[in-house]
Amino acid sequence: MDYRLLLFCILLSSLPMLAQSQTDELNHEWRQNGDVQFGVFSGFTENRIVYSDWRHSATSFQIGGQLEYFFDDHWSIKTKLTYENRDYGFNLKGSVLSVPVLANFHFGKNRRWNIHAGLAYSKGINNFIKGLDGFAYNLGMGVIIPVKGQRYFIEFDGLTNMANVYNVLSRPSRSSINFGYLF
Repeated sequence: MDYRLLLFCILLSSLPMLAQSQTDELNHEWRQNGDVQFGVFSGFTENRIVYSDWRHSATSFQIGGQLEYFFDDHWSIKTKLTYENRDYGFNLKGSVLSVPVLANFHFGKNRRWNIHAGLAYSKGINNFIKGLDGFAYNLGMGVIIPVKGQRYFIEFDGLTNMANVYNVLSRPSRSSINFGYLF
């Protein structure tokens, strides 16, 4: 008779989990396996080169587009094509095309928050700085803000080159805040 009471308690305690999983399927904001999401963005950047006794930094801008493929309601892979005007001050500037490939994890009640990490490849265009071409680490966080049926986003993003600039122990980095729209 004790095992029946134990079984009844286990079944009773599992009802909220079953109810939760049924309501989860009704949330239309969540993305599912195979969903694709497009977006455009622009933002402000701070570009830095730091060496032992000097530092160059300046603000600039970037614009771009993104494509995100969802594996489930939490995980996706995102790629971007970004045009960056990198300015480090003291005539150290140039334009760069970057293509990051990022693993993206969505969290929060409606999966509006996300963190991403991955690698980016950058190629200089009319570039005056040697060493900006190549791979970089990319890390960031963002939030989707729904407004009257439209989806906007704010994203904080950081990038650090793997290679040194001018063959010295100084890796350029970039921090940005992006504002965008999701289709």
